[in-house]
Amino acid sequence: PRRLDDIVACLQFAAEQGLSVHPRGAGTGVAGESLGRGIILDLSAHFRTIREIGAEDVVVEPGVVVGQLNRVLARSGRQFGPDPAHVDVSTMGGVVSRNGSGSRFLRYGAARDQLRAVQIVLADGSVHRFSRHTLRPLEPSTGGMWAQRVAELVRRHPEALETYRPEVPSSGAGYALAETVGDDAVDLAKLIAGSEGTLGVLVELRLATHALPACQGVALLFFRRFHEAAQVAGEVPLAGLSACDLLDRRLLDLAAQETATYGKWIPPGTEALLLLEAVGATRAEVAGALQAAMSSGIPESCLAGPTRVSLEPHDVAEAWRLAKHIVARLARLTGTTRPVPFIEDVAVPRNRLASFLADARQLLRGSGLIASFYSHAGHGQVHVRPFLDLQHPGHRTLMPRLARAFFDAVLASGGRISTEHAWGLSRSWYLKERLPALHRLWCDVKELFDPLRLLNPGKLGDPDPPPLTAHLRGAESARRAAAPAPAGTPASGEANHVVGASDKEPTLSSGRA
Repeated sequence: PRRLDDIVACLQFAAEQGLSVHPRGAGTGVAGESLGRGIILDLSAHFRTIREIGAEDVVVEPGVVVGQLNRVLARSGRQFGPDPAHVDVSTMGGVVSRNGSGSRFLRYGAARDQLRAVQIVLADGSVHRFSRHTLRPLEPSTGGMWAQRVAELVRRHPEALETYRPEVPSSGAGYALAETVGDDAVDLAKLIAGSEGTLGVLVELRLATHALPACQGVALLFFRRFHEAAQVAGEVPLAGLSACDLLDRRLLDLAAQETATYGKWIPPGTEALLLLEAVGATRAEVAGALQAAMSSGIPESCLAGPTRVSLEPHDVAEAWRLAKHIVARLARLTGTTRPVPFIEDVAVPRNRLASFLADARQLLRGSGLIASFYSHAGHGQVHVRPFLDLQHPGHRTLMPRLARAFFDAVLASGGRISTEHAWGLSRSWYLKERLPALHRLWCDVKELFDPLRLLNPGKLGDPDPPPLTAHLRGAESARRAAAPAPAGTPASGEANHVVGASDKEPTLSSGRA
Protein backbone atom coordinates (compact mmCIF):
# COMPACT_ATOMS: atom_id res chain seq x y z
CA PRO A 1 0.00 0.00 0.00
CA ARG A 2 1.03 3.59 -0.65
CA ARG A 3 -1.61 5.44 1.35
CA LEU A 4 -3.99 4.92 4.24
CA ASP A 5 -6.88 4.63 1.77
CA ASP A 6 -5.14 1.65 0.15
CA ILE A 7 -5.07 -0.20 3.47
CA VAL A 8 -8.72 0.56 4.14
CA ALA A 9 -9.74 -0.62 0.65
CA CYS A 10 -7.61 -3.74 0.99
CA LEU A 11 -9.22 -4.74 4.29
CA GLN A 12 -12.72 -4.09 2.97
CA PHE A 13 -11.96 -6.20 -0.10
CA ALA A 14 -10.52 -8.98 2.06
CA ALA A 15 -13.66 -9.02 4.18
CA GLU A 16 -15.88 -9.26 1.10
CA GLN A 17 -13.80 -12.09 -0.39
CA GLY A 18 -13.02 -13.92 2.85
CA LEU A 19 -9.26 -13.49 2.41
CA SER A 20 -6.75 -13.27 5.24
CA VAL A 21 -4.45 -10.25 5.49
CA HIS A 22 -0.88 -10.36 6.85
CA PRO A 23 0.75 -7.02 7.75
CA ARG A 24 4.55 -7.17 7.71
CA GLY A 25 7.65 -5.04 7.89
CA ALA A 26 11.17 -6.14 6.96
CA GLY A 27 10.56 -9.84 7.66
CA THR A 28 13.28 -10.17 10.32
CA GLY A 29 11.04 -12.16 12.66
CA VAL A 30 11.95 -15.76 13.47
CA ALA A 31 8.64 -17.12 14.78
CA GLY A 32 6.61 -17.00 11.55
CA GLU A 33 4.52 -14.18 12.99
CA SER A 34 3.86 -12.47 9.64
CA LEU A 35 3.57 -15.57 7.45
CA GLY A 36 0.42 -17.05 5.94
CA ARG A 37 -1.69 -17.44 2.83
CA GLY A 38 -3.70 -14.47 1.64
CA ILE A 39 -2.90 -10.80 1.07
CA ILE A 40 0.52 -9.58 2.24
CA LEU A 41 0.53 -5.93 3.34
CA ASP A 42 4.18 -4.87 3.03
CA LEU A 43 4.41 -1.63 4.99
CA SER A 44 8.19 -1.33 4.61
CA ALA A 45 8.11 0.06 1.06
CA HIS A 46 6.07 3.27 1.31
CA PHE A 47 5.12 3.91 4.94
CA ARG A 48 8.58 5.27 5.77
CA THR A 49 7.95 8.85 6.87
CA ILE A 50 9.05 10.40 10.16
CA ARG A 51 6.09 12.68 10.62
CA GLU A 52 7.04 14.63 13.73
CA ILE A 53 10.00 14.99 16.08
CA GLY A 54 9.20 16.42 19.49
CA ALA A 55 11.34 17.25 22.49
CA GLU A 56 10.75 13.83 24.07
CA ASP A 57 8.83 11.83 21.49
CA VAL A 58 8.56 11.07 17.80
CA VAL A 59 5.74 10.17 15.38
CA VAL A 60 6.62 7.67 12.66
CA GLU A 61 5.02 5.47 10.06
CA PRO A 62 5.49 1.71 10.58
CA GLY A 63 7.94 1.24 7.71
CA VAL A 64 10.59 3.53 9.19
CA VAL A 65 13.77 1.54 9.86
CA VAL A 66 15.04 1.68 13.45
CA GLY A 67 18.60 2.58 12.49
CA GLN A 68 17.46 5.35 10.13
CA LEU A 69 15.24 6.80 12.85
CA ASN A 70 18.10 6.84 15.32
CA ARG A 71 20.43 8.54 12.85
CA VAL A 72 17.85 11.33 12.43
CA LEU A 73 17.18 11.58 16.17
CA ALA A 74 20.91 11.71 16.91
CA ARG A 75 21.04 15.17 15.31
CA SER A 76 18.98 16.34 18.28
CA GLY A 77 20.86 14.23 20.82
CA ARG A 78 18.02 11.69 21.11
CA GLN A 79 17.40 8.03 20.31
CA PHE A 80 14.78 5.29 20.37
CA GLY A 81 15.93 3.26 23.36
CA PRO A 82 15.21 -0.42 22.61
CA ASP A 83 17.83 -1.94 20.33
CA PRO A 84 16.71 -5.04 18.42
CA ALA A 85 19.46 -7.00 16.71
CA HIS A 86 18.75 -5.93 13.12
CA VAL A 87 18.48 -2.16 13.62
CA ASP A 88 19.54 -1.41 10.05
CA VAL A 89 16.72 -3.56 8.66
CA SER A 90 13.95 -3.89 11.25
CA THR A 91 11.02 -1.49 10.92
CA MET A 92 9.34 0.34 13.77
CA GLY A 93 6.04 -1.36 13.00
CA GLY A 94 7.66 -4.77 13.31
CA VAL A 95 9.46 -3.86 16.53
CA VAL A 96 6.23 -2.62 18.13
CA SER A 97 4.19 -5.57 16.85
CA ARG A 98 6.64 -7.98 18.51
CA ASN A 99 7.31 -5.74 21.53
CA GLY A 100 11.00 -5.81 20.68
CA SER A 101 13.60 -4.83 23.26
CA GLY A 102 17.17 -6.07 22.82
CA SER A 103 20.25 -5.98 25.02
CA ARG A 104 19.56 -2.63 26.67
CA PHE A 105 16.25 -3.59 28.27
CA LEU A 106 17.79 -2.80 31.67
CA ARG A 107 17.88 0.88 30.75
CA TYR A 108 15.11 1.40 28.22
CA GLY A 109 12.63 -1.45 28.59
CA ALA A 110 10.76 -2.73 25.53
CA ALA A 111 8.82 -1.13 22.67
CA ARG A 112 5.56 -1.32 24.64
CA ASP A 113 7.12 0.86 27.34
CA GLN A 114 7.88 3.55 24.72
CA LEU A 115 4.54 3.53 22.89
CA ARG A 116 2.26 6.49 23.61
CA ALA A 117 -0.38 6.32 20.87
CA VAL A 118 -1.17 4.64 17.56
CA GLN A 119 -3.30 5.16 14.52
CA ILE A 120 -4.67 1.80 13.45
CA VAL A 121 -6.97 0.33 10.83
CA LEU A 122 -9.21 -2.43 12.16
CA ALA A 123 -10.36 -5.44 10.19
CA ASP A 124 -13.59 -3.72 9.04
CA GLY A 125 -11.60 -0.85 7.51
CA SER A 126 -12.40 1.64 10.26
CA VAL A 127 -9.57 3.97 11.33
CA HIS A 128 -8.95 4.78 15.00
CA ARG A 129 -6.50 6.55 17.28
CA PHE A 130 -5.73 4.55 20.39
CA SER A 131 -3.80 5.61 23.47
CA ARG A 132 -4.60 5.46 27.18
CA HIS A 133 -8.36 5.83 27.64
CA THR A 134 -10.11 6.46 30.97
CA LEU A 135 -12.98 4.32 32.26
CA ARG A 136 -13.81 6.41 35.33
CA PRO A 137 -15.20 8.63 34.02
CA LEU A 138 -15.68 6.89 30.70
CA GLU A 139 -13.91 8.79 27.96
CA PRO A 140 -16.49 9.98 25.37
CA SER A 141 -14.63 8.74 22.29
CA THR A 142 -14.37 5.65 20.12
CA GLY A 143 -11.18 4.86 22.00
CA GLY A 144 -13.11 4.97 25.26
CA MET A 145 -15.74 2.65 23.80
CA TRP A 146 -13.09 0.10 22.77
CA ALA A 147 -11.37 0.41 26.13
CA GLN A 148 -14.65 -0.36 27.90
CA ARG A 149 -15.20 -3.44 25.76
CA VAL A 150 -11.73 -4.79 26.51
CA ALA A 151 -12.12 -4.11 30.23
CA GLU A 152 -15.44 -5.98 30.30
CA LEU A 153 -13.81 -9.03 28.71
CA VAL A 154 -11.09 -9.08 31.35
CA ARG A 155 -13.58 -8.63 34.20
CA ARG A 156 -15.54 -11.66 32.99
CA HIS A 157 -12.42 -13.85 33.04
CA PRO A 158 -10.15 -12.69 35.89
CA GLU A 159 -8.92 -16.23 36.51
CA ALA A 160 -7.42 -16.44 33.03
CA LEU A 161 -4.73 -13.88 33.78
CA GLU A 162 -3.80 -15.63 37.03
CA THR A 163 -2.78 -18.77 35.11
CA TYR A 164 0.17 -16.95 33.53
CA ARG A 165 2.03 -14.53 35.78
CA PRO A 166 5.70 -14.72 34.80
CA GLU A 167 8.16 -13.59 37.46
CA VAL A 168 10.27 -11.63 34.98
CA PRO A 169 10.42 -7.88 34.28
CA SER A 170 9.67 -8.00 30.55
CA SER A 171 6.00 -7.91 29.54
CA GLY A 172 6.65 -9.95 26.41
CA ALA A 173 4.77 -10.54 23.18
CA GLY A 174 1.05 -11.27 22.98
CA TYR A 175 -1.97 -9.46 24.38
CA ALA A 176 -0.61 -7.77 27.53
CA LEU A 177 -3.95 -7.51 29.30
CA ALA A 178 -2.56 -7.67 32.82
CA GLU A 179 -0.26 -4.74 32.09
CA THR A 180 -2.67 -2.56 30.09
CA VAL A 181 -6.13 -3.03 31.63
CA GLY A 182 -6.77 -1.33 34.96
CA ASP A 183 -9.80 -0.35 37.01
CA ASP A 184 -9.70 3.26 35.86
CA ALA A 185 -8.18 3.11 32.39
CA VAL A 186 -7.11 0.88 29.50
CA ASP A 187 -4.03 1.60 27.44
CA LEU A 188 -5.10 0.38 24.01
CA ALA A 189 -1.87 1.49 22.37
CA LYS A 190 0.17 -0.72 24.68
CA LEU A 191 -2.30 -3.56 24.13
CA ILE A 192 -1.64 -3.31 20.38
CA ALA A 193 2.12 -3.56 21.06
CA GLY A 194 3.07 -7.22 20.87
CA SER A 195 -0.16 -8.22 19.14
CA GLU A 196 1.67 -9.32 15.96
CA GLY A 197 -0.73 -7.69 13.51
CA THR A 198 -3.66 -9.80 14.69
CA LEU A 199 -5.81 -6.91 15.98
CA GLY A 200 -5.26 -4.23 13.35
CA VAL A 201 -2.86 -2.63 10.88
CA LEU A 202 -0.61 0.05 12.34
CA VAL A 203 -0.24 3.20 10.22
CA GLU A 204 1.23 5.65 12.73
CA LEU A 205 3.14 5.35 16.02
CA ARG A 206 3.94 7.92 18.69
CA LEU A 207 6.92 6.78 20.75
CA ALA A 208 9.04 8.17 23.55
CA THR A 209 12.67 9.02 22.84
CA HIS A 210 15.66 9.20 25.17
CA ALA A 211 18.73 11.39 25.46
CA LEU A 212 21.89 9.87 23.99
CA PRO A 213 24.33 8.98 26.75
CA ALA A 214 27.39 11.19 26.97
CA CYS A 215 29.67 8.24 27.65
CA GLN A 216 29.56 4.46 27.19
CA GLY A 217 31.86 1.70 28.32
CA VAL A 218 32.05 -2.08 28.10
CA ALA A 219 33.71 -4.87 30.03
CA LEU A 220 34.30 -8.27 28.42
CA LEU A 221 34.77 -11.16 30.87
CA PHE A 222 35.99 -14.45 29.38
CA PHE A 223 35.07 -17.64 31.26
CA ARG A 224 36.50 -21.15 31.18
CA ARG A 225 33.10 -22.75 31.71
CA PHE A 226 29.65 -21.76 30.49
CA HIS A 227 27.84 -22.66 33.71
CA GLU A 228 30.20 -20.46 35.76
CA ALA A 229 29.56 -17.54 33.42
CA ALA A 230 25.81 -18.11 33.73
CA GLN A 231 26.09 -18.17 37.52
CA VAL A 232 27.94 -14.84 37.55
CA ALA A 233 25.45 -13.37 35.05
CA GLY A 234 22.64 -14.20 37.44
CA GLU A 235 24.37 -12.57 40.40
CA VAL A 236 26.31 -9.57 39.10
CA PRO A 237 24.98 -6.25 40.52
CA LEU A 238 22.99 -4.46 37.84
CA ALA A 239 23.05 -0.96 39.36
CA GLY A 240 24.47 1.38 36.75
CA LEU A 241 24.51 -1.22 33.98
CA SER A 242 22.62 -0.76 30.74
CA ALA A 243 23.28 -4.30 29.44
CA CYS A 244 24.49 -7.69 30.63
CA ASP A 245 24.77 -10.27 27.83
CA LEU A 246 26.06 -13.86 27.82
CA LEU A 247 27.44 -15.60 24.69
CA ASP A 248 28.50 -19.24 24.40
CA ARG A 249 31.57 -20.78 22.74
CA ARG A 250 29.81 -21.52 19.46
CA LEU A 251 29.13 -17.83 18.88
CA LEU A 252 32.64 -16.89 19.96
CA ASP A 253 34.12 -19.39 17.50
CA LEU A 254 32.11 -17.75 14.72
CA ALA A 255 33.39 -14.36 15.87
CA ALA A 256 37.01 -15.53 15.74
CA GLN A 257 36.42 -16.87 12.21
CA GLU A 258 34.76 -13.60 11.20
CA THR A 259 37.61 -11.23 12.04
CA ALA A 260 41.14 -11.35 13.40
CA THR A 261 40.26 -8.69 15.99
CA TYR A 262 37.95 -11.05 17.84
CA GLY A 263 40.47 -13.85 17.54
CA LYS A 264 42.95 -11.64 19.41
CA TRP A 265 40.41 -10.62 22.01
CA ILE A 266 39.20 -14.11 22.93
CA PRO A 267 41.72 -16.07 25.04
CA PRO A 268 42.29 -19.79 24.33
CA GLY A 269 40.02 -22.04 26.33
CA THR A 270 37.17 -19.51 26.51
CA GLU A 271 33.76 -21.21 26.76
CA ALA A 272 31.61 -18.13 27.42
CA LEU A 273 31.70 -14.34 27.31
CA LEU A 274 29.90 -11.96 29.64
CA LEU A 275 29.48 -8.49 28.12
CA LEU A 276 28.68 -5.67 30.52
CA GLU A 277 27.81 -2.13 29.43
CA ALA A 278 27.39 1.03 31.45
CA VAL A 279 26.43 4.51 30.31
CA GLY A 280 26.60 7.83 32.09
CA ALA A 281 27.32 11.53 32.02
CA THR A 282 31.08 11.16 32.62
CA ARG A 283 33.83 8.62 32.03
CA ALA A 284 34.35 8.37 35.79
CA GLU A 285 30.70 7.46 36.31
CA VAL A 286 30.82 4.76 33.63
CA ALA A 287 34.13 3.34 34.84
CA GLY A 288 32.79 3.24 38.38
CA ALA A 289 29.66 1.33 37.36
CA LEU A 290 31.69 -1.26 35.46
CA GLN A 291 34.15 -1.64 38.32
CA ALA A 292 31.33 -2.10 40.83
CA ALA A 293 29.84 -4.87 38.71
CA MET A 294 33.19 -6.63 38.32
CA SER A 295 34.02 -6.35 42.03
CA SER A 296 31.22 -8.69 43.04
CA GLY A 297 33.36 -11.65 43.99
CA ILE A 298 34.10 -13.23 40.59
CA PRO A 299 36.75 -15.93 41.24
CA GLU A 300 39.88 -15.44 39.14
CA SER A 301 39.99 -19.19 38.59
CA CYS A 302 36.78 -18.93 36.53
CA LEU A 303 38.34 -16.58 33.99
CA ALA A 304 40.13 -17.75 30.85
CA GLY A 305 42.13 -14.53 30.49
CA PRO A 306 42.29 -10.83 31.33
CA THR A 307 39.09 -8.82 31.37
CA ARG A 308 38.88 -6.20 28.61
CA VAL A 309 37.51 -2.85 29.74
CA SER A 310 37.18 0.10 27.40
CA LEU A 311 35.35 3.42 27.22
CA GLU A 312 36.55 4.16 23.70
CA PRO A 313 33.71 4.45 21.14
CA HIS A 314 35.45 2.19 18.61
CA ASP A 315 35.93 -0.62 21.14
CA VAL A 316 32.35 -0.29 22.38
CA ALA A 317 31.06 -0.55 18.80
CA GLU A 318 33.26 -3.58 18.09
CA ALA A 319 32.07 -5.32 21.23
CA TRP A 320 28.44 -4.87 20.22
CA ARG A 321 29.16 -5.98 16.69
CA LEU A 322 30.46 -9.21 18.16
CA ALA A 323 27.35 -9.65 20.31
CA LYS A 324 24.71 -8.71 17.73
CA HIS A 325 26.00 -9.34 14.23
CA ILE A 326 27.67 -12.66 14.94
CA VAL A 327 24.34 -14.10 16.08
CA ALA A 328 22.91 -13.17 12.68
CA ARG A 329 25.79 -15.04 11.02
CA LEU A 330 24.26 -18.30 12.23
CA ALA A 331 21.92 -18.07 9.24
CA ARG A 332 24.91 -18.36 6.90
CA LEU A 333 26.08 -21.71 8.20
CA THR A 334 26.32 -24.27 5.42
CA GLY A 335 24.97 -27.80 5.28
CA THR A 336 21.56 -29.30 5.90
CA THR A 337 22.00 -29.21 9.69
CA ARG A 338 21.31 -25.63 10.73
CA PRO A 339 20.33 -23.61 13.80
CA VAL A 340 16.52 -23.51 14.02
CA PRO A 341 14.90 -20.82 16.26
CA PHE A 342 11.77 -22.77 17.21
CA ILE A 343 12.39 -22.49 20.99
CA GLU A 344 13.90 -19.03 20.65
CA ASP A 345 13.35 -16.12 22.99
CA VAL A 346 12.18 -17.16 26.46
CA ALA A 347 12.84 -15.45 29.78
CA VAL A 348 13.30 -16.80 33.31
CA PRO A 349 13.93 -15.04 36.63
CA ARG A 350 17.56 -13.97 36.72
CA ASN A 351 18.29 -15.79 39.98
CA ARG A 352 17.25 -19.04 38.24
CA LEU A 353 19.06 -18.39 34.98
CA ALA A 354 22.08 -20.62 35.66
CA SER A 355 20.02 -23.61 36.76
CA PHE A 356 17.62 -23.18 33.84
CA LEU A 357 20.44 -23.02 31.31
CA ALA A 358 22.01 -26.14 32.83
CA ASP A 359 18.69 -27.99 32.53
CA ALA A 360 18.18 -26.73 28.96
CA ARG A 361 21.63 -27.90 27.87
CA GLN A 362 21.00 -31.29 29.49
CA LEU A 363 17.67 -31.57 27.69
CA LEU A 364 19.37 -30.90 24.37
CA ARG A 365 22.23 -33.28 25.08
CA GLY A 366 19.70 -35.96 25.96
CA SER A 367 18.31 -35.56 22.45
CA GLY A 368 21.77 -35.71 20.90
CA LEU A 369 21.69 -32.04 19.87
CA ILE A 370 23.97 -29.06 20.08
CA ALA A 371 22.70 -25.47 20.20
CA SER A 372 23.88 -21.89 20.37
CA PHE A 373 23.00 -19.86 23.46
CA TYR A 374 22.83 -16.08 23.64
CA SER A 375 21.26 -14.49 26.70
CA HIS A 376 20.30 -10.96 27.66
CA ALA A 377 21.14 -12.17 31.13
CA GLY A 378 20.38 -8.91 32.90
CA HIS A 379 16.66 -9.62 32.55
CA GLY A 380 16.84 -13.40 32.12
CA GLN A 381 16.09 -13.57 28.40
CA VAL A 382 17.51 -16.55 26.49
CA HIS A 383 17.92 -17.05 22.72
CA VAL A 384 18.61 -20.72 22.03
CA ARG A 385 18.88 -22.31 18.59
CA PRO A 386 19.25 -26.09 18.35
CA PHE A 387 20.94 -27.49 15.24
CA LEU A 388 18.54 -29.68 13.25
CA ASP A 389 18.20 -31.17 9.78
CA LEU A 390 14.65 -30.35 8.73
CA GLN A 391 14.88 -32.57 5.67
CA HIS A 392 14.62 -35.67 7.87
CA PRO A 393 11.33 -36.76 9.46
CA GLY A 394 13.07 -37.83 12.68
CA HIS A 395 14.19 -34.31 13.41
CA ARG A 396 10.78 -32.82 12.61
CA THR A 397 9.14 -35.43 14.84
CA LEU A 398 11.47 -34.44 17.66
CA MET A 399 10.70 -30.72 17.47
CA PRO A 400 7.26 -30.65 19.19
CA ARG A 401 8.43 -32.96 22.00
CA LEU A 402 11.55 -30.92 22.59
CA ALA A 403 9.65 -27.63 22.44
CA ARG A 404 7.02 -28.89 24.86
CA ALA A 405 9.63 -30.04 27.38
CA PHE A 406 11.60 -26.79 27.00
CA PHE A 407 8.57 -24.52 27.43
CA ASP A 408 7.33 -26.60 30.37
CA ALA A 409 10.68 -25.96 32.04
CA VAL A 410 10.29 -22.23 31.39
CA LEU A 411 6.87 -22.18 33.09
CA ALA A 412 8.18 -24.27 35.99
CA SER A 413 10.90 -21.64 36.48
CA GLY A 414 8.35 -18.83 36.65
CA GLY A 415 9.38 -17.67 33.18
CA ARG A 416 7.84 -16.22 30.03
CA ILE A 417 7.41 -18.20 26.80
CA SER A 418 7.83 -15.29 24.38
CA THR A 419 9.55 -12.01 25.12
CA GLU A 420 10.44 -10.07 21.96
CA HIS A 421 10.26 -12.47 19.00
CA ALA A 422 6.53 -13.19 18.96
CA TRP A 423 4.41 -16.26 19.61
CA GLY A 424 3.84 -16.60 15.88
CA LEU A 425 3.49 -20.01 14.27
CA SER A 426 6.21 -21.54 16.42
CA ARG A 427 4.60 -21.02 19.85
CA SER A 428 0.87 -20.30 19.56
CA TRP A 429 0.06 -24.03 19.60
CA TYR A 430 1.63 -24.25 23.07
CA LEU A 431 -0.54 -21.39 24.33
CA LYS A 432 -3.68 -23.37 23.53
CA GLU A 433 -2.27 -26.63 24.86
CA ARG A 434 -0.75 -25.54 28.19
CA LEU A 435 -2.52 -22.23 28.98
CA PRO A 436 -6.10 -22.91 27.81
CA ALA A 437 -7.83 -20.31 30.01
CA LEU A 438 -5.52 -17.55 28.79
CA HIS A 439 -5.89 -18.77 25.22
CA ARG A 440 -9.69 -18.57 25.44
CA LEU A 441 -9.45 -14.99 26.74
CA TRP A 442 -7.08 -14.07 23.92
CA CYS A 443 -9.53 -15.62 21.45
CA ASP A 444 -12.24 -13.37 22.89
CA VAL A 445 -10.00 -10.32 22.42
CA LYS A 446 -9.26 -11.37 18.87
CA GLU A 447 -12.97 -11.83 18.11
CA LEU A 448 -13.73 -8.41 19.58
CA PHE A 449 -11.35 -6.62 17.21
CA ASP A 450 -11.50 -9.03 14.26
CA PRO A 451 -14.69 -11.13 14.35
CA LEU A 452 -14.03 -12.68 10.91
CA ARG A 453 -10.46 -13.60 11.93
CA LEU A 454 -9.00 -12.04 8.79
CA LEU A 455 -5.91 -10.42 10.30
CA ASN A 456 -2.87 -12.68 10.51
CA PRO A 457 -4.72 -15.89 11.46
CA GLY A 458 -3.01 -18.85 13.08
CA LYS A 459 -1.37 -16.87 15.89
CA LEU A 460 -2.17 -15.71 19.41
CA GLY A 461 -5.97 -15.51 19.65
CA ASP A 462 -6.69 -17.94 16.84
CA PRO A 463 -8.95 -20.73 18.22
CA ASP A 464 -7.07 -23.39 16.26
CA PRO A 465 -3.38 -22.52 15.82
CA PRO A 466 -1.49 -24.94 13.56
CA PRO A 467 0.98 -27.50 14.93
CA LEU A 468 4.61 -26.46 15.23
CA THR A 469 5.78 -28.42 12.20
CA ALA A 470 2.86 -27.61 9.90
CA HIS A 471 4.65 -24.84 8.00
CA LEU A 472 8.31 -25.76 8.16
CA ARG A 473 10.42 -24.68 5.21
CA GLY A 474 11.39 -27.80 3.28
CA ALA A 475 8.80 -29.95 5.04
CA GLU A 476 6.99 -30.78 1.81
CA SER A 477 10.14 -32.04 0.10
CA ALA A 478 11.04 -33.93 3.24
CA ARG A 479 7.70 -35.71 3.24
CA ARG A 480 8.45 -36.91 -0.27
CA ALA A 481 11.97 -38.00 0.54
CA ALA A 482 12.56 -41.70 0.83
CA ALA A 483 16.00 -41.41 2.34
CA PRO A 484 16.50 -43.00 5.77
CA ALA A 485 16.69 -40.81 8.84
CA PRO A 486 20.17 -39.75 9.99
CA ALA A 487 22.16 -41.94 12.30
CA GLY A 488 20.77 -41.94 15.81
CA THR A 489 17.20 -41.06 14.82
CA PRO A 490 14.85 -43.37 16.71
CA ALA A 491 12.55 -45.78 14.97
CA SER A 492 8.94 -45.84 16.12
CA GLY A 493 8.78 -46.62 19.81
CA GLU A 494 12.49 -46.09 20.49
CA ALA A 495 13.95 -43.59 22.90
CA ASN A 496 13.75 -39.92 21.98
CA HIS A 497 17.35 -39.44 20.80
CA VAL A 498 18.38 -37.63 17.65
CA VAL A 499 21.90 -36.85 16.54
CA GLY A 500 21.98 -33.28 15.25
CA ALA A 501 25.21 -31.54 14.39
CA SER A 502 27.39 -32.93 17.16
CA ASP A 503 29.33 -35.21 14.79
CA LYS A 504 30.55 -32.36 12.58
CA GLU A 505 30.83 -28.69 13.39
CA PRO A 506 29.11 -26.31 10.92
CA THR A 507 31.15 -23.82 8.94
CA LEU A 508 30.49 -20.35 7.54
CA SER A 509 29.84 -19.97 3.86
CA SER A 510 32.10 -16.90 3.89
CA GLY A 511 35.59 -17.36 2.50
CA ARG A 512 36.93 -16.25 5.88
CA ALA A 513 35.39 -19.26 7.64
